[in-house]
Amino acid sequence: MTIGKAAAGVATRRVLFIDDNPANVLLFERIVRQRSDLEAVSCATGRSGLQTLKSTPIDLVFLDVHLPDMSGTDVLAEIRDDTAAALTKVVMVTADLDVRASDFSDDPFTSFFAKPMDVHRMLHLLETELPADAAG
Repeated sequence: MTIGKAAAGVATRRVLFIDDNPANVLLFERIVRQRSDLEAVSCATGRSGLQTLKSTPIDLVFLDVHLPDMSGTDVLAEIRDDTAAALTKVVMVTADLDVRASDFSDDPFTSFFAKPMDVHRMLHLLETELPADAAG
């Protein structure tokens, strides 16, 4: 697990990115750092992401559909089955051109992103889901 710190003295909310691609993680961390009230947390596997959700307060999750140890849909199902994490907002993310948001119609998630990540769209989603003026 990697954690990028928010600015000192600023109320912090955490955004978890579960993805095994280091370039995607780096981009995610750079995007989140645009907001001083957010802290980036990243995990490379579904299991480590689930463990992080159990041990760390997380406000929003970006979840890759294809992970090395389990599918993103299985991770999402476990999140929804966990009483403590069930209401966590989840954004499904994939580079797989054959995957569409409608493929997850039975699994409640907040949004769906195709890779490569659109920086402006992600910043907009962060502002919509975690408004800066509502921090702490």
